[in-house]
Amino acid sequence: MDIKRSIRFILATLAIILFGYGIYYLKYPLTPKLRINNHVFTYEIAITDEKRQKGLSGRKSLPQYHGMLFVFQDKGYYQFWMKNMKFPLDFIWIDDNTVVDLTENVPPPKKGEDPAHIVPRALVNRVFEIRAGTIKDLNIQIGDRVEYLKR
Repeated sequence: MDIKRSIRFILATLAIILFGYGIYYLKYPLTPKLRINNHVFTYEIAITDEKRQKGLSGRKSLPQYHGMLFVFQDKGYYQFWMKNMKFPLDFIWIDDNTVVDLTENVPPPKKGEDPAHIVPRALVNRVFEIRAGTIKDLNIQIGDRVEYLKR
C-alpha cells in the first residue's frame, strides 16, 4: 500500500508542477517577438549554418505577422535565394536595430526556373523574412527601428 500511495503522491506532484509550467508559458510564451513600426511579429530564429541554409524552404505558407530572423555575427552583404520556396516573401534587411533595405514580393521559382537571388544594398547582420505584401501593408520603411522584445 505504501508504494502505491507514494507513486500517487509523486504523480500528483508532477501533474501540479506541469500544470503550473503550462500556465506560465501560456502567459509568457517561448516564441520570440520583435516590433517594427509599432507592429509585433513572432519569429523563428536561424542562427546556425544549417538553419540559415534551409530557412523557410519547403513550407506551404507562413502565418501573418510571423517570420524567420537570420542572425549573423559579422555585418555583410548576405545573399539569399528562393530555392524550394512555395510562396513569395518580403525581406527586411537589418543592421543591428535599424531597417537599412527592403526587398518586396520576391516570387518562388516557377517549375524549371532558377530561384531568385537577393542581396541587400547595405551591410546587414540580420535579415527578416516575412509574407509578401507585409512591408507595404504595414508601411515599413528604411530607417525604421527594430525592437527585440523580452518575454
